[in-house]
Amino acid sequence: MNINRELEKLAAEREKAYEAAVQAMNLNPSEQLRQMRAYLARQEDYRRIKKLRDKIVQLRQQAGGACELECPSVEFVSGTSLEFTIRMEPQPPGWRIRSFQFHLRMPKRAVDMVRIHLNAQPGRDHMRVPRCHLHVGRGAKEGDAHIPFPVTSPLLLLHLLCEVMRSSSRISAGESMGPVPAGHKERVQGDPRGRERPPHREGDTCLMLFAWKDRPGGLSH
Repeated sequence: MNINRELEKLAAEREKAYEAAVQAMNLNPSEQLRQMRAYLARQEDYRRIKKLRDKIVQLRQQAGGACELECPSVEFVSGTSLEFTIRMEPQPPGWRIRSFQFHLRMPKRAVDMVRIHLNAQPGRDHMRVPRCHLHVGRGAKEGDAHIPFPVTSPLLLLHLLCEVMRSSSRISAGESMGPVPAGHKERVQGDPRGRERPPHREGDTCLMLFAWKDRPGGLSH
């Protein structure tokens, strides 16, 4: 068995699954704009995100009939911020998503940056760079790894990211009512050897969510 040939085959099958998921996703730009604005307004009502600027999500026309849905920054009450851009193109009988980028910034976390990309087309090296993938990094530096991520509808992806931030903030509040001192560790409950673990961090929960989403067709709608 030629392992390199098998890996190439698996990567090619993954890229075909990505393309099938993209083709199956028929989006209406105006409807996406309305839904995104409504969803974020609801998050503001629940006090999960800070006050939004008026019409924070904008729909902009691009050359060739394409359009981009853009949100420059949404700030969660925890201090985490999210920005995203979604590009759509007309493809009868409707519209198809072309690419997107969601960018989470999580200040003062061990992993303080997560990017989720859907590239406009498969890369030359699809073994190393899946068309849809995530990056994790620290500061201004992204990790070199391109971790496969399922092609997901933008609205659902926005919801998942908001839920991650809400859940991690709730867990953090339950474990500590204030800032965690540098170097602090807590005892693992019920461990007879008294082992210690580092305190919970918001970025950890975010990465836990991403860890199981490794199937290209896992969340296509």
